[in-house]
Amino acid sequence: MQQQLNNTDFTIASYLSKALGSKTKLRHWVSADGRFHQSLLEAANTPTNDLTSWATIGLSAFPLKDGEETLDWRAELIGCAQSSQEEMLNVIMSSAFEVAKMGWIPVPGTILLDAITPHFPTSEMKHLYVTLPVPWEEELSEFKVGKRRLGWFLLCPISEAEKNLAEKAGIEALETLLENDSVDIFDLNRPSSI
Repeated sequence: MQQQLNNTDFTIASYLSKALGSKTKLRHWVSADGRFHQSLLEAANTPTNDLTSWATIGLSAFPLKDGEETLDWRAELIGCAQSSQEEMLNVIMSSAFEVAKMGWIPVPGTILLDAITPHFPTSEMKHLYVTLPVPWEEELSEFKVGKRRLGWFLLCPISEAEKNLAEKAGIEALETLLENDSVDIFDLNRPSSI
């Protein structure tokens, strides 16, 4: 059954499709219990020819709460991997479920633990580090549709050792390590940089 986008989600999908600058395809997922539906935009060959990007559409319908306080912004997630590594699609969907069902708040500098292992158990990459969507920094700035203010957050696979570095030396140390040209943050098969 094909899920239809509401007007708000259609506006988000149109904006995102233009920002990614690639031919896009809309995909729909349903949680195992059937209670959570999520749309995803798939863009081949972006940010480079050998990569595919996937971004949530409509996750921002779920309010983010910090304790009892409802935050005044919402989140959409974007992830990217080698085009042959479609497992990343399931990683992003599971992360979206964490936001919608569990109330996880994806802000730059946070780490979603054990997000990759269930979908890609042989990878040294185990967790997701949340950062700004650097490959599309200008295109995916803060966006407002109706009364909804939202931002996109990039999910970067990291290893156990890289997570430990962030915990011991701080997020800045992890970011410096990941910005090294020899670290391909979009490869689920990459070795840990530590």
